[in-house]
Amino acid sequence: MIVITGYLLIKNQLMISDVVLIILLLNIYFSSINNLVGVNLNLRDLKGVLDFRKNEIENNLEVNHGEKIKTISNVKLEIPEVKIGDTILLTDINLEAKKGDVVGIIGPSGSGKSTLVKYLLKFREIDTVTINNIDIRKYSNDEVRSKISYYSQNILIISMSVFENITLGKSYSLDDLEVLKQYSFFQKIF
Repeated sequence: MIVITGYLLIKNQLMISDVVLIILLLNIYFSSINNLVGVNLNLRDLKGVLDFRKNEIENNLEVNHGEKIKTISNVKLEIPEVKIGDTILLTDINLEAKKGDVVGIIGPSGSGKSTLVKYLLKFREIDTVTINNIDIRKYSNDEVRSKISYYSQNILIISMSVFENITLGKSYSLDDLEVLKQYSFFQKIF
């Protein structure tokens, strides 16, 4: 199009005003095409979101029933292997934590740390996790998740104090706070 316009301009068959008009019209034309492509991408994204909502959320709603937990005295994980699909991330996991223990899981990215915690919080089902020596599947999801604090490697900082960010607004007994004060990290915020 530009070559033809240039040729006609050289042959004096177009005036400069015609060229300016053609450039303005091409700009409007390509801008409109770009907007249509953007709308198409937005519609595709919307369809993806709606499909996700239907297929992943509505069809996989959690059943939240089970026993209540008064207090947690111990948590035990005996997991032969942690895998996603066919990829084995961890093997022979044997961990026992007692009330008051602070447990950190450290490892390289993609090594299965988050997947392991998802078992503990009942985001993934497994039969080798117990709380108080009772199969975790017997407890309600809300009960388990209200008693165990989990801090992701990608945390959201809320506009509150450091202490409130760490406790996520949960109230803790004075005994719990005294235990936390023993750790050097927490001494800086108390």
